[in-house]
Amino acid sequence: MDTLAGYVATGVVTFVAGWALKTLEPKVKIVWWSAHQFLFQLTNPALALFTHAITVQNVGRKTAEAVEIVHKARPDFFKLQPALDYEEKTTPAGEHVIRVQSLGPKEFFTIEFLSYVSIPELLFIRSETGHALPIQIQPQRIFPYWLRLILNGLIFVGFGFVVYWLIRTGNFVLRGAGVL
Repeated sequence: MDTLAGYVATGVVTFVAGWALKTLEPKVKIVWWSAHQFLFQLTNPALALFTHAITVQNVGRKTAEAVEIVHKARPDFFKLQPALDYEEKTTPAGEHVIRVQSLGPKEFFTIEFLSYVSIPELLFIRSETGHALPIQIQPQRIFPYWLRLILNGLIFVGFGFVVYWLIRTGNFVLRGAGVL
């Protein structure tokens, strides 16, 4: 019976270790957001200028290969910032593809668009590992370093206070139940 328990324990530990390694391994995670968009209606000459930007970032811990930004048609003008080496191609269905070879962990780039003929319609953004996730952003005020230190200290003290009282409450409940 002891050998059977040893085999079962070995199997369970192996499964848990394999699952943990698979879960914790570095992965690619591409996210994107639109920082702004604006339409200028010019009267002389009668012209509509549309400008917008898309930022693409790899928030994962593994390098993303073959990042593609696909539009329904080619945008009138676009520029990548920072300047990256990219390829342009058109699919048989007429979609325009901007392909960046790789994007390292925590790296990002912004594509600025200027359109006057047609507004580019974004279809999707993807890498070899899958589609990018759109995220919501909001500009945020950056407080002085000294204030952030004070606030982080208060958060740390508050967390310690909560842990202390959880331990005291657990101790009280266990003593009341006769366990301690």
